[in-house]
Amino acid sequence: MLTPKPWRLEALVRLLIGVIICVFMGSVLAGVIEFKSETAGLRTAAYYGLSAGALLSGAIALVLALRGGPVGLATSRFGWLLIAFFLSLNLAAFAQVASGTMPRADSISSIVVGTVSFQGATLALIWWFVREHDVTLSDAFGLRARHLPRAVLLGLAVAGAAFALQLGYVHLLDLLRVELPEQHLVEIMRLKRNMAERIYLGLFAIVIAPVAEEMLFRGILYSAIKQLGFRWIALWGTAILFALIHMNLSTFVPLMLLAVGLALLYEKTDTLFAPIVAHGCFNAINFAMLHLVQSGTSAG
Repeated sequence: MLTPKPWRLEALVRLLIGVIICVFMGSVLAGVIEFKSETAGLRTAAYYGLSAGALLSGAIALVLALRGGPVGLATSRFGWLLIAFFLSLNLAAFAQVASGTMPRADSISSIVVGTVSFQGATLALIWWFVREHDVTLSDAFGLRARHLPRAVLLGLAVAGAAFALQLGYVHLLDLLRVELPEQHLVEIMRLKRNMAERIYLGLFAIVIAPVAEEMLFRGILYSAIKQLGFRWIALWGTAILFALIHMNLSTFVPLMLLAVGLALLYEKTDTLFAPIVAHGCFNAINFAMLHLVQSGTSAG
């Protein structure tokens, strides 16, 4: 049984708005880093100017979202927030037209910016969110040392079961001759990566992503929606959203079921250590298997 959480709805709305703005700003910044032009003409100047305007407008929207007090639909602050964010969206769209190219999603710079702007920003925003409620991270998510041994054992068990389920799902698709797009991580790993890049990808997949995503999806969203009285929406809604953000049809069902298992694990243990360990181990198994397959392919 989960300990009741003090999450306020208006603070939760501001947190989610903040995450969306950070992800968007990350995509703009990745485009700027990847942008290459042969000449320093008007088109190039327009691109950098529009991108700078988009980032500045996004930063203003983020500040408006994170300021104390409710962001209700009827407040002037919400109106200014919308104006700043939509201005940022439009400036970014014009910048994209001026560039005439799309940034490479598989470049290491795009990957780093993408992970920092989503998972990294999420961790920072959660720290802000928890402080707004005058609680510590350990109290908010049950992160106490005495919970760790049991959490590790249960997490390992759930990760193993989830990986077995994933293998069964892939085998079923093969039997049905269903062809789905390749996972984005597989596409990324197909490129020749140096050791530093592989270490970063592994650290992100096994440590950073599980901590950030479990705090957001299980620690905050699931518990907040459940406390509003919508238990099944909390369970399945957050599971579907969790699967959707990974943007891959081939893993949608396994990830959705994994998310359900992680929420139930959080319920049973009342500590976020358990789903974090399970999530991290599940990613570690997949990352190791992918690395072994890639090594075998290279050797062959």
